[in-house]
Amino acid sequence: MIVLPKLEKLRDTLPIEGAVRIELVEGIPIFRASTTVKNRIEELLEKQQN
Repeated sequence: MIVLPKLEKLRDTLPIEGAVRIELVEGIPIFRASTTVKNRIEELLEKQQN
């Protein structure tokens, strides 16, 4: 079993809006997209479908 190090201070160094951010849940990085990024992805998907 591989044990990853906890990244407690990483979340404080990353931007929140307009980016994909990492939230730490019990030391495990969870990637989350901001509303701006989600909206842009939706726009690009619609454009691709048309």
